[in-house]
Amino acid sequence: MNIINIAKFDSSKFPFHLTKKDDAFVEALLSTEIALAQYNQLLVQMKRDLPSNINLFITPLEQKEAQKTSKIEGTVTNLEELYDYNITNKDDDEGTNNEVNQYTEAIKYAHKQMEGGRELDQTLLKETHKILLSSTRGKSKSPGKYRTQQNYIKNSVLGVFKPCDQKSLSYAIEQLFAYINQISNTSLEREEAEPRLNNPEQEYDRLRINTIVNNDLTEAERLQKSLYQTQLEFEENQRNLTDEQKVMAADLVGAPIFGDEGVAEAEAAEEETVTEKNALINIAMIHAQFESIHPFEDGNGRIGRMLITLLMWKYKKIAMPNFYISSYLEGQEARDQYYSALRNVDKDKDWKNWYMFFFKAVKSSAEKNLKLAQDLRDLHKKTDVDLSKLIDKNEKKEITLNFLFENPNFPASKYYKGKVGPVGRIYLKLLEEKKIIREISPAKGRAPAKYVFEAFFKLMDTD
Repeated sequence: MNIINIAKFDSSKFPFHLTKKDDAFVEALLSTEIALAQYNQLLVQMKRDLPSNINLFITPLEQKEAQKTSKIEGTVTNLEELYDYNITNKDDDEGTNNEVNQYTEAIKYAHKQMEGGRELDQTLLKETHKILLSSTRGKSKSPGKYRTQQNYIKNSVLGVFKPCDQKSLSYAIEQLFAYINQISNTSLEREEAEPRLNNPEQEYDRLRINTIVNNDLTEAERLQKSLYQTQLEFEENQRNLTDEQKVMAADLVGAPIFGDEGVAEAEAAEEETVTEKNALINIAMIHAQFESIHPFEDGNGRIGRMLITLLMWKYKKIAMPNFYISSYLEGQEARDQYYSALRNVDKDKDWKNWYMFFFKAVKSSAEKNLKLAQDLRDLHKKTDVDLSKLIDKNEKKEITLNFLFENPNFPASKYYKGKVGPVGRIYLKLLEEKKIIREISPAKGRAPAKYVFEAFFKLMDTD
């Protein structure tokens, strides 16, 4: 190993505050906020309108993220195999599907603990990591414990990168979580992902969502051109804005809110700021620092991507901890850009380039997440209509509809031995005749026939 060419962890780079946000930066941040707000509004609507069926739409997204995030680390499976594993518990010799499934179990555990009031701290991080690696190929790599030896990261883009040494690890990770929980007590965590129209304290969120989300982007586009160009233009233009616009603008660019009493007071307030005011900037900073520390012997990439979702939820950017970024990072070009941007943070303290990459990844992922969730909902509605023509009893139709989305590939016996009852044998024939499902293996001996809900997997396999 060529020690001379090793890039090393630099603890002095964190936390970093970008004092000058130029045109391109602000435009990228704003467009990312808009895309994320649109995705979040769909989550809010589904929580409100589909409280008992929301998992029909969320679980497929969770499964896809687990598949993609594991693929980045070299664990390759597909969604059909993953769903089949969840029914049969049969896996390959390497335990591939179990390893992918543990990612879902890990993030669900963290979500449940945080929902119950626990902080996102080092203890919870270790517990989540233990779930991720236990009973998988990583079980011999100290699940739930920080590494005790120096590790190195090597690839064609990074070259060789040396994370913080084990002696400095404890301090570095303590510093990181102190920052995470410090900003938890700022306005970031008071931003509400779910607008409550009867709560005056959340009026800003309602106004922001209504302005940006409901396909009425004229105001956002106007602000982008006339307001969000630079901090100096913001200071000048703010004098002509309404109070509502001031709040929206200040939140998006992380600038202080002030009136005609002058710029000096605002500059002083900004100098005293301990943390960044924008949640996305903070999440990008935290993710980069976590990956540079690389605290575990294995699983750092998956835990780091998991933290993005958990922090978005913690800071109320999304109504549920369901945001999926791995599909974007799966492509080699994007992955190379990811590694390069991270390396340049440690090498040159080039935070701006990293932020710009992160915004692009989040924006693209939010748009894809939104489209996929909408397409799933549309498929659900279409299938509901198709089933209504075949199954005359509404209760049986609802059971069948939910079953197909929960078990898109399934043995026949799981269907007709369930809530639908023996009449399910007749329904299966009708569904097959109408090409809603397709038989993928015939009954043989005691083994029942197996079917697949092809429209579901065709939709989920699109990127």
